Amino acid sequence: MNIPQVAINTFVWAGELGVISLGLSLSYAILGFFNFAQPEFVIVGGYLAWAGYSLMRLPIFVAAGLSLAGTGLIAVGIDLLVFRPLRTVSPASKMIASVGVAIALRMIAQIMFGGAAKTFGIIWRPLHIVPGAYLTSLEVWIVAMTALAMVVFYVVLARTKIGLALRATADNFALAQARGINGARIISWMWFLSGALGALGGILLGMETQLRPTSGLSVLVPVFSAATVGGFGSAFGAVAGAGLLALAQNIVLALNFGPLVGNPHGSYIPTDYKDVIALGALIFTLLIRPAGLFAARSRHG
Repeated sequence: MNIPQVAINTFVWAGELGVISLGLSLSYAILGFFNFAQPEFVIVGGYLAWAGYSLMRLPIFVAAGLSLAGTGLIAVGIDLLVFRPLRTVSPASKMIASVGVAIALRMIAQIMFGGAAKTFGIIWRPLHIVPGAYLTSLEVWIVAMTALAMVVFYVVLARTKIGLALRATADNFALAQARGINGARIISWMWFLSGALGALGGILLGMETQLRPTSGLSVLVPVFSAATVGGFGSAFGAVAGAGLLALAQNIVLALNFGPLVGNPHGSYIPTDYKDVIALGALIFTLLIRPAGLFAARSRHG
């Protein structure tokens, strides 16, 4: 097993997965339902950044910043059109509505950008700073950008009035409203942050691989697995769950099962089975600790 390569792959994948899972856990903490539209903000953000960079010729950081803001506003708009009228319905009904929103976003992306893969076309140079491992400048940027995003997210939650209101609303929605917190305004902020976090994950994934209308669907299982392993509704749990899942996936993929199956040339699990590992982690967590390893306190107490 190439331990340095496993470590690099883990940090990169954990960062991408972590920012998307953060948005998913935030929406669950505030609204109390599993938002299947969250992974689709990946394609919204990815395509907006690609359009800004490749079509409008904007600098990549400008295109990315506009994409984060644009996706956040689109998420707020979706809430106003779809989820605000459903505030009083059951969580199951809102979850079903989120599935419909996810399908709609995927279809809109395919109509607007086509089904062919899109690439940013940025050439990232390899860095020879880790012996025995392949590392590129893009992977360094991915780890740096996701770490920065998580620090900013923590500062917002811990040091701002909006963050205090978000945490109070997540802890006890009714009590927060009774204390004068504007629930509608806080929910809009939650959607904006969730959309922006999903967009960041989509931009980084698009730069590393390709953008397709199904890119959001491809991260659905690992995102929900990471949030489940860490504990739905917990920001720390979302990040920790993403890290644990990324580590488990990369270790399993790097293991040589040749001696066990009698293959002297080596036998490895194909990367196509990465989601199977994520699904296994999800099921295992539900069996031994259904609330997750770092579950937040109840929304109602």
